[in-house]
Amino acid sequence: MTHPGSSPLDERGTPRAELAQATRALQDEVRGTRIDGRRARELAGIVAEVARELRDSGADDEVGRLHMGPGPVNRGQTLSPVYNVDTWDGRRMQGTVTFARFHHGSVGTAHGGAIGLWADDVLGRLSRELSEGRARTACLHVQYRASVPVGAPVWFTAWADDADGRKRELHATLEDDGTALVTVDGLFVEPRIPLNGH
Repeated sequence: MTHPGSSPLDERGTPRAELAQATRALQDEVRGTRIDGRRARELAGIVAEVARELRDSGADDEVGRLHMGPGPVNRGQTLSPVYNVDTWDGRRMQGTVTFARFHHGSVGTAHGGAIGLWADDVLGRLSRELSEGRARTACLHVQYRASVPVGAPVWFTAWADDADGRKRELHATLEDDGTALVTVDGLFVEPRIPLNGH
């Protein structure tokens, strides 16, 4: 399933997707690196040069209608974990998400803020997929029940209750071997005035 105007942020198998993946790898390796100061300064100059080239090439942050077909999501948003959608029936999606080294909190587990970032992203994606209107996060309640591992896929389910006017109640869970790790309840609201003219 592909929607017209799918976001370039969701391109798969393209050079820009490769660039995003390389950026993720850089983020993972920068975290906690033991490289010596002299070489770190040299590499900082190289990375700054790459950033300047990307800036000078221009950008289009308008994401338009998002793509929720099976496969990896969020290649272009390099802060958020990549999650794989295995099933999507129009109201519920299931798949796996892997928190990378970049998302590490302590003792081999994901940072609570990274989990919250993923939760807001996946529910926001679900909200926008359900209708053409763009909703904003009004409330996000994340309950941390158990530690979420880093570097290993965990199963997620995200689903929507019936819409109530401009309001949408959305939910998600993270599970590992049948054990609930995280539960999420979110309220998303469409603004009275359309965002960005849409």
